[in-house]
Amino acid sequence: MSMAAKCWALASVVLSVGLLAGCSQPKPVTDTEKIEHLLAYLESLKGATCIVGSEEIDMATLVTRLRAGWKAKADQVVTVKDFIGVVATFNEEAGKPYLIKMEDGTQSFLPSILSAELTRYERELWRRS
Repeated sequence: MSMAAKCWALASVVLSVGLLAGCSQPKPVTDTEKIEHLLAYLESLKGATCIVGSEEIDMATLVTRLRAGWKAKADQVVTVKDFIGVVATFNEEAGKPYLIKMEDGTQSFLPSILSAELTRYERELWRRS
């Protein structure tokens, strides 16, 4: 085999391996996509409500408020953890933390719920890769 043929064969192998490696890599999930997942998760919680000060709101209303807060504080929210810490922790209007009441009556602070779901979601993504 000529030197040129060997070079072309080697280039073909390198290109094939590179293409296959590119195909096997899953697209990384962005922080924005993770935040959107958390918001969809909140909306999926059947029978759950959010206690904000003295009022109780449904999860769709909470998600609308969180989206507005995310937009208002976009300069402070770079990562999904920023979103949880800056937007989803404390309701400035009520001066209180967000408290979620589940259908069974149990209550948890919103950051705990979001952090647990984020951990579960990231593990699922890792298993798929």
